[in-house]
Amino acid sequence: MAQEDALTYLRHGQIPFFRLPVVTGAPPAGTRAVFLGIPTDLGATYQPGARLAPWHVRRVSALVQGFHPVHRVDAFAAVPAVDGGNVAFPPFSPAALRESVEAQVAAVAAAGAAPFVVGGDHAVTLPILRALARRHGPLAVVHVDAHLDTSGPETWGEPFHHGTPFRHAIAEGLVA
Repeated sequence: MAQEDALTYLRHGQIPFFRLPVVTGAPPAGTRAVFLGIPTDLGATYQPGARLAPWHVRRVSALVQGFHPVHRVDAFAAVPAVDGGNVAFPPFSPAALRESVEAQVAAVAAAGAAPFVVGGDHAVTLPILRALARRHGPLAVVHVDAHLDTSGPETWGEPFHHGTPFRHAIAEGLVA
């Protein structure tokens, strides 16, 4: 998939990730990466704002060129990609959020593409890992954060929040 040219982008005013084609539903054959926005911080316990990440990344990525001048590589010719839109879910239902994220990531993986997820607090990590592990088996994960995300329900009285995804992922056998 080719990047949209800057003049077309400016004419219609949409802000897809990196000016890539926007696809609703299954990505076209040959697509290797699908950018998905998850505008939520429903599971955050400290600092909200992750819900704004898809909008901000789309906005600034519109100015990024796909061609790398030193390596002389067109990134989006080498790895055809599309903007898959945002994952939609009822805004006050953590269970519906998990179901929607898992279903959309599973659909991207089933199409043979890699999901590139932008936004969402760590509560979105577990359904992403579930969908990918169901397709690929236990995953190797590199997690860089200020805390381990292995809390239990005793922390906030809820079994699922932004501090619990890796505890669940390990218990469910999603992590190699």
